[in-house]
Amino acid sequence: MQILQLTKDSISFETWQPLFKAYITFYKAELSDAQYTNTYSRLVDPSGDLFGFIAVDEGVVIGLTHYLYHASSWTDKQYCYLNDLYVNPEIRGKGAGRALILAVKEAAHQQGAARLYWSTQYTNKTAQALYDKLAKTEFIMYRMNDLS
Repeated sequence: MQILQLTKDSISFETWQPLFKAYITFYKAELSDAQYTNTYSRLVDPSGDLFGFIAVDEGVVIGLTHYLYHASSWTDKQYCYLNDLYVNPEIRGKGAGRALILAVKEAAHQQGAARLYWSTQYTNKTAQALYDKLAKTEFIMYRMNDLS
């Protein structure tokens, strides 16, 4: 298995979009076609604000992760937020998720970030089993989706 930086050369929109859509569908959400196009464009833009990695096994893309950096009021260094992580369910348990997280960890380290963090739904026990091996759980995340 290889972990590659997500670029136009490493993955086409036509290959990336079904994987990301499967991730979105897992969370019972929907995105417009325009949002998929926008997200991919931001990921592959060398001066963009989103970054990613893909996991490739025997020439097939089996997983992806997206991440971003943001400022913090607690340090002058940036924090790295792992926004999305998805591995094809048929391939899970073979180390792709761990490898993708560790690739983001290394990228955050190289960027000089002070912290890498992520979240998952409280019901996603499969993901939590992996996450509990890699990171501490010190905080609970709350979210307001209706900002009207």
